[in-house]
Amino acid sequence: MRKRNRRLVICMSEAEWTAFEEKVRQSGINRSAFCRQALQGMEVRAASPHLPELVHQLRNIAAGLDALKQEAQTQHLSELVRQLDEALTRNRDAEKQVMRALVPERPTWR
Repeated sequence: MRKRNRRLVICMSEAEWTAFEEKVRQSGINRSAFCRQALQGMEVRAASPHLPELVHQLRNIAAGLDALKQEAQTQHLSELVRQLDEALTRNRDAEKQVMRALVPERPTWR
């Protein structure tokens, strides 16, 4: 069963629809996520067009680092494995920071 099984129908003028679609496009998220964030009082920001590519490149770098780490493990190069582990950790941290820029955190309610 779907987690979100309730629907909301909203009527808009053509101008409102066009403005809505433009804001959704700029946010880089789908319509449903955009509406949920707006309804929860979250700031819905325009995503930089470069951030998704940056995430893609960071994941490619992680895949390369992981392949090097596996090869270093087969060669029993423990110091290199440790250094590659550290590099993978820094890469994951960088990816998390980029993702936080793409998807804002939920607000705290009082």
